[in-house]
Amino acid sequence: MQRVLEMLAKMGNEMVDLKHRVSEQSDTIRKLSATVYKQSTIIQGQEDLIRGLEVQVQESKEEFRQQLAQLTQKLNASGEVTLSSGARATFADIARTLPASPPTSLSSVAVPRKQQTASDPLHCTIDTSRAIETEMRAMNGQETWRDEAELQMVKEAAQKTAVEGSRVMRDQLYPVRVDNANRTAILDAEGNVLPGAIEALSAENRVTIGKISWLSKRESGKAYGSMVVYVTKKSDAERLLEGHYFDLAGESATTYVFEPRTGPIQCFNCQEIGHKAYACKKQRTCGKCAKVGHHHRECTAIEPKCVPCGGPHESFSWKCRMRNPNSDA
Repeated sequence: MQRVLEMLAKMGNEMVDLKHRVSEQSDTIRKLSATVYKQSTIIQGQEDLIRGLEVQVQESKEEFRQQLAQLTQKLNASGEVTLSSGARATFADIARTLPASPPTSLSSVAVPRKQQTASDPLHCTIDTSRAIETEMRAMNGQETWRDEAELQMVKEAAQKTAVEGSRVMRDQLYPVRVDNANRTAILDAEGNVLPGAIEALSAENRVTIGKISWLSKRESGKAYGSMVVYVTKKSDAERLLEGHYFDLAGESATTYVFEPRTGPIQCFNCQEIGHKAYACKKQRTCGKCAKVGHHHRECTAIEPKCVPCGGPHESFSWKCRMRNPNSDA
């Protein structure tokens, strides 16, 4: 009898322990349920925000279409868009016709020009991803939010609602300076990047290039110069810099770290210091001769003159004492 009582007491204790464990598990389940509900609420809020932004972008899309239609009508009415006839050469065309030895001047490679008509499609680039990302950060009170999965969701939402002719910009581009670059393989006769050059150089160097900027003077006539290529991945930029070379239409250029020069704000419409061209209400002033009424690319003057400091050099030169106080010019 005593043994039976002991067994019953032991079973009673075990039942009490089991009840405690069940109670603890129930509390854990309730907490997890509350967390899941909270996350579901946040996700629902984000989905509602994205739907609202989609509606706004759709409205903007219609507005852009109307503006483009009005602009096209004005161009058709004015009939003032007249450029030289002929199709514009592409990067592939230039690469096939490059001479075996480097040309001594730009005149050795002829590049036909493009005929621009009022019916040509107009394009714009709209960075919608950053605006949506900012809204989502503010909604959650996390200004430093940078979760890659949610950021990808934002980009996909922006791409779905993008206006025709627009594209969602990448977060960051990584610049690499390229010296000894064959100018005729990059620029046309007007100093613009050849169509298809970015895609061809991306494939040739196994990277993705976002844009190309020519650093050397476009009017100098030199066959070789420097440029900056902006790649989309940091690892690709590091690889190009470690290798110290850049493939360019069968030739090899040299890579360096790009160190952009900084200086005061300058207007490239009137050439004066202190504001930018988009806010300028003055007449166009030549950056080469300092005279009003024409662009420096059209200038035929022999003696240069600087607008900011009056020195014997171009207004955008680093010899300018206003742009570069340490200059001896």
